[in-house]
Amino acid sequence: TLQSSIWKNAIKDAIIETKRLPDGNERMEAVRLRFWDNTYELYGIAKQIFVSEDTVKRWTNSFVQLVGKNAGY
Repeated sequence: TLQSSIWKNAIKDAIIETKRLPDGNERMEAVRLRFWDNTYELYGIAKQIFVSEDTVKRWTNSFVQLVGKNAGY
């Protein structure tokens, strides 16, 4: 559907934009662990990538906001 296509493109673009950041790979690892793998709580993600829980929250929330912006929200 059109709506599905919009969201897929928004996510793809957010991934590209996030990877361009100086800490983009670490951010994408946090996103992957939180949303796609869904195997860790925030504390576990923070331990895996050696950042604070607040950083994981900030990075993953920023990614979600970027997806929404890219989708036109």
